[in-house]
Amino acid sequence: MRGEMGSAPGHHDAGKKKPPIDASKIIELADEDFEIEENLEGPEVRLQPDTTEEEELSGADIIESHEIPKPVGEVTSKSINSPLHPGHNEDAILGDHYRIAHELANPPVLKTSDVARDLAAVRRAGETELQLSSRLNERQVHAVLDGMEGKKKNGSGYIASRLSSASIAEVIAEMPIDANAEMTRQSFENALMAAHQTVSEYKVGKGEEFADMGTTADLIRTIETENAVVVGHIGDGRVYHFDSATGRLAQKTEDDGAAKYLRDRKQIDQEDFDRIMNASGVGDFDDNENTTPAASEKNKKLRYLFGKRNQLASTIGNPSPDGKDPKPTTLVFTVKKGDLVFVVSDGIGDTLTNGTIEKILRDGGGIEELIAAVQKENQGGGRAKPDDVSATMIEIGGKGARQEAQARALEQRQRDEQALQARKNAALAPKPTESSGGVRGLWRKLFGG
Repeated sequence: MRGEMGSAPGHHDAGKKKPPIDASKIIELADEDFEIEENLEGPEVRLQPDTTEEEELSGADIIESHEIPKPVGEVTSKSINSPLHPGHNEDAILGDHYRIAHELANPPVLKTSDVARDLAAVRRAGETELQLSSRLNERQVHAVLDGMEGKKKNGSGYIASRLSSASIAEVIAEMPIDANAEMTRQSFENALMAAHQTVSEYKVGKGEEFADMGTTADLIRTIETENAVVVGHIGDGRVYHFDSATGRLAQKTEDDGAAKYLRDRKQIDQEDFDRIMNASGVGDFDDNENTTPAASEKNKKLRYLFGKRNQLASTIGNPSPDGKDPKPTTLVFTVKKGDLVFVVSDGIGDTLTNGTIEKILRDGGGIEELIAAVQKENQGGGRAKPDDVSATMIEIGGKGARQEAQARALEQRQRDEQALQARKNAALAPKPTESSGGVRGLWRKLFGG
């Protein structure tokens, strides 16, 4: 398994404080010769520095003249390689300079026909994104991408996610720091389509080798002045909103998979779609002694779609089934202090049901607990699908805001329960009677009659 991007093998945790990285040293290190020795047929491949590109940004290019907004919340990120391809992680967390620095110094294991060329493209993308990472942080934009390589298993999904991440970074870096929700939404749509064009152009002339190459991408940005979160989505990564006060989870994006494609074309209804997306496993569609022939036929269809839920109809780098460019989804929703907003790759979203995720968060868990649940599920659960696992989570209002929101909500529920009990007690209390109380009873006691 590849080492951790910044610490222990296999993952990166951006929530921990780490010393700053000198970008110039990383670029200098990456420009040195390096060798590729693993899993390659033919002679050893040595990648030479690319000295023809002169697109580096100067320090002055990344200096903003106006005040940088304060972070809206506490941000934590983590990514773990799949055991199916430990030589590279197809997921990418946008602007993660520790991940990029690690990859520049430790190039991935690829099995493409032109490894040197592909690694050079990945390196240039990494350098570009590293140079722009401060701009992304200033604009408080976060994203998770998940590359796809199809049946070739050659690392093309890794290439797609890295090229796309750099392309998205270039568009977002030009977005005004104080962009409102609508401006951000438009920038997200432009960034996703720019990434699609980049990957599509890279595939030209590559034939079957890169036929399945593509990536998903989910972007989020919190805007404090509007109490809003802006989302850009394509593929089957997911954006979630957890309301800490109510303990309720809301999935804000829908997977652009076969089930959604058929539902949108009214070939299955919303109920069938919900059954597919929320099933705990294929066994949820088994027949029983009371199943009618019609229901059995429907179960067979839904069972098939559940198994094919990872076949995507909309991704970066591939046309939709109707031959047109994919259309990103963008949306805006409101949040409040203490809420959690997070984006995950399908290694989490497709492995854990929403009910499981909600319970973990309600019990105070976060990314670590979600990943632990995924790893447990992959030991033999009904939705198990070993994959790279990545997530970025924002605690609105900063560290501890969720606990404060939950404490306030608990106090309010206790006050409400006490008030309700007081009303019940009052309703059950003995009522004054004519003979023993009230004005009429007092009159009789004094004057008779």
